[in-house]
Amino acid sequence: MLELVATPFAVVRCLATSERLDRLRVPAAAHACRVASDELILLGPVAAAQELVAACSGLEADGVVIDDTDGFAAWTLSGPAAEEAFARLSAIELPNERPAFVQGAIAGVPGKALAEVERIHVLVSASLGHHLLERVAAACGDLVVSERLAADPIESKRA
Repeated sequence: MLELVATPFAVVRCLATSERLDRLRVPAAAHACRVASDELILLGPVAAAQELVAACSGLEADGVVIDDTDGFAAWTLSGPAAEEAFARLSAIELPNERPAFVQGAIAGVPGKALAEVERIHVLVSASLGHHLLERVAAACGDLVVSERLAADPIESKRA
């Protein structure tokens, strides 16, 4: 069983030295995802976008903070078949420890994924969001039991 959910996310990109990013205080509603040694993205509920930008405000003196929310389309694969569906879409191996952040080719396009217990959030460039949906339908049509639009991607952070 697989549920496919269009999931709105706030995405805030922070560029600074690795030392500065290591000291960043991440809001409770967000996930900190390291993209590179000098780049971090904060993922959270769309309603928390300004809070995420504010959390990075100390980086502006010698770094860059960008609200990149409109630059991404996100879909969540959830349910017992989420990992099987992801494996059909990407050769990226998901770590066993959760949450886990990975990036690389997903559904044939550059993407990022945040894997949680029984759900995987997949983010791609907004201009490729339709492509991701088409690829999920083609590769995982036999697994999908429902498709819907979510109001909030992170209903509650797991401790």
